[in-house]
Amino acid sequence: MKIGLDFDGVIANTPKLKSQFAKKLYHLEIDASHFALPYVTDAGLITSEQYTELQNFVSNNASVLPYLEPIHDALPHIHSLRDEGHYVSVVTARYGDALERAREWLKQHDVDIPITGVGLIKSKSRHVEGFDVFIDDALPNLYKLADTVPHRFLYSWGYNEIYKEDGVAIRVKNWKEFYNHIEKLSKNR
Repeated sequence: MKIGLDFDGVIANTPKLKSQFAKKLYHLEIDASHFALPYVTDAGLITSEQYTELQNFVSNNASVLPYLEPIHDALPHIHSLRDEGHYVSVVTARYGDALERAREWLKQHDVDIPITGVGLIKSKSRHVEGFDVFIDDALPNLYKLADTVPHRFLYSWGYNEIYKEDGVAIRVKNWKEFYNHIEKLSKNR
C-alpha cells in the first residue's frame, strides 16, 4: 500500500514544541493538545501575529530540532510499515527552510522516507495521487483529498475535536490505532 503522512502533528510533536516556545517567548501557558491555528487565535490565547512568528520560529530554526519530539510510537510504526513492504512518504505543507528542517529531523531519527513539501495553504492532492492512505491532523486538508485518496485518517488532538469527520476521515487517537487500521486494509486487499 502507498501511505502518506503529514509531518507536523502526526509524526513530529510540533504542538508540544509550540507550547514550549510560546511560554519561553511570550510567557503564555497554552496546552499542547490545543495548540493549532485557528483554535488558539479564535480562543484569544495568542494573536495571529504571535502565532505566525512562533510558527516560523519552530519550523525554520535548526536550533529547536533537539526539542522537537516524535509523536508517541510514530517512529517504530513507520519502520514496521516500511519493513512490511508498504511505501511510506511524508507530504507536508512545509517548504523552503522549514522543509529542510523536517528532512534533517527525519534523518536524525533514522527515518529514511521521501518527503515532499507543497507549501502553505496549498492542496496536497496532486502529490498523493495513487496513494491508498493519508493521515493528517487537519480535517480541512483531508476534505481536499476526498476524491484522491480512498482511506483518510484524522490524527486526533484537542484542537481538532471540534470537527466532525462526517465520513471524510476516520479519527485515530494514536499510532497503534492507525497501524491496526492499515493492517486491516492490507488484509482486505
